[in-house]
Amino acid sequence: VCLLIPECVLIAVAVAIYVAGAFVEAPKRWSWIAVAGILAAAVALALQGGPSVVDGPLTGDSLAYFARWMALAFGALLVLLASRPLATPGTPEYVGSLLLAIAGLMLVGGASELVLLFLGLELISIPTYILLYLGRRDSANQDPASQDSASQESAAKYFYLSILASAMLLYGFSFFYGTTGSTDLAAVHGAGDVSAGFADLTKVVLVLIIAGLGFKIAAVPFHFYAPDVYQGTTHANAAMLSVLPKAAGFVALVRLVVVAMPGMESYSWRIALVLSVATMTFGNVVALWQDNLRRLLAYSSIAHAGYMLIGLAVAAASNATGVPAGLDGVGALLFYLCVYTAATIGTFAVLDYLGRRDAPVEAV
Repeated sequence: VCLLIPECVLIAVAVAIYVAGAFVEAPKRWSWIAVAGILAAAVALALQGGPSVVDGPLTGDSLAYFARWMALAFGALLVLLASRPLATPGTPEYVGSLLLAIAGLMLVGGASELVLLFLGLELISIPTYILLYLGRRDSANQDPASQDSASQESAAKYFYLSILASAMLLYGFSFFYGTTGSTDLAAVHGAGDVSAGFADLTKVVLVLIIAGLGFKIAAVPFHFYAPDVYQGTTHANAAMLSVLPKAAGFVALVRLVVVAMPGMESYSWRIALVLSVATMTFGNVVALWQDNLRRLLAYSSIAHAGYMLIGLAVAAASNATGVPAGLDGVGALLFYLCVYTAATIGTFAVLDYLGRRDAPVEAV
């Protein structure tokens, strides 16, 4: 339970902002209250010490340690980025939802159990639906009706496709439990080859898990929602979509494919490599024809997912061949993810700064 204190702090602050926002009109203060909550969560995380091995549904290993600190650091930047266009009554709901999404990423990083991992992923997805709708309404424009229409369309596209991806992932988790007899990832890893006796079914599990998480990371062919959703929302929302779901997806992929599915590396690295080549090629080529900045950056985000999939493929291939340095691929992936996150938030922050509330920068 102590490992969950940082996440509980964020959730408590989010609930407090939700409730107080119904009675107090202080639109410019909610973002700073959220940042204070993130700092409190950071203090709670620092008091837990460094990476450690913990038995149970939560883990404190190096992957969890990295993911949770990254969520707090870049989550604070996202809150500050979102503060500029938020001077309307929708602000408390927006900031509170963003805090819940950050807590979801932290939960994904520390999860060592399938149910908790899925809960963390959904804690990112569900607030995102609110963020997509509120973000567009909170930007001043001469045509509010068109803004509402754009926000509703982008939110609806993300909502329905996210439900499909979650269903595929949950279906894969159910087969995973059926083949291993446990939802504890550490126990599954310690049991050895997960494909023993269920080779064909385990391949189905691998495909379903990669497909479900492929939506989160916007990898081809699960990318098709990204350009339209990015174009129909604000710079702050596009930055959030480029960062939080993608980070959660890759952390979950590392936890499941590289760590928790021994014996499947010979298949997983081939799938990751094919997806990587297709994603890099498609994202970079199609981006050449874009003139809308958010749509252009959506294809850039797709291409970057392909680059990061190379790290996943290298890690899985190294494990398959018995090379002790297999985690080098994971280290490269996480380093790239960190740099990509900082660069993406910075890019959208510059675009937001250069524009005005009534005339945002949207075209090349």
